[in-house]
Amino acid sequence: MVLSVRILAANWLLALAGSKALRWLTARLATFVLLFRRLLPWRPLERLLTGFIRQEAACCRAKSPHFELMERNVRSFERAGTFARMHTFLREAPRDRAARRLDAWLRIAIVQTLRHELLRGHRGRRGVPPTLLTAAQLSLAPNCDLSCEGCFTAGDRGGTAPTKDRIAFMVDQVIACGAFAVHVIGKGEPFLSRAWADELLDVIAEWPHAFFTIATHGMHFDSPLARR
Repeated sequence: MVLSVRILAANWLLALAGSKALRWLTARLATFVLLFRRLLPWRPLERLLTGFIRQEAACCRAKSPHFELMERNVRSFERAGTFARMHTFLREAPRDRAARRLDAWLRIAIVQTLRHELLRGHRGRRGVPPTLLTAAQLSLAPNCDLSCEGCFTAGDRGGTAPTKDRIAFMVDQVIACGAFAVHVIGKGEPFLSRAWADELLDVIAEWPHAFFTIATHGMHFDSPLARR
């Protein structure tokens, strides 16, 4: 009974986070916060963000390969100035634009973390996967219009692109298994067909509390697609 309530609570949390009403409210709150952006305690916020990124390795043995990979990634972010660029963006970008990004980052971090904590102690029981994912890769686009030398997916080309409903099902499944991030990689180019690309982006738009990346060669971009 307790487990069923937790699963329902987790699913309700996801639905609430993605609702247009809450997204409108949190975007307004982010705009208000950024009225005081030059007064915000950036160093503590950076430490909080670093801790959030490292939490993926918390379940692993110290010095294990996965733990060391996460530590190396965080050090790389620090050396490359990634956190400093985020800080600069939030301080200097037009407030409405910065607020939209801040709202998205916080929703991804807070909602997915709470969901993980709700389900963590029940892994493997009915309705909860035995392992909670933090990220997933989906290879969706079957074809490409380039023949780049050394392409490691060239031999896997062909087949039929999944329908919008099938893409939505796969995304729903990996997020149900806890994925914070969904990486759309490819055997091919996802923007080869504009109609199919629009369906892919429609599905992505339904999950505003998840982080998506799309691997593309970028040769089919125009202004409307870039705005999406």
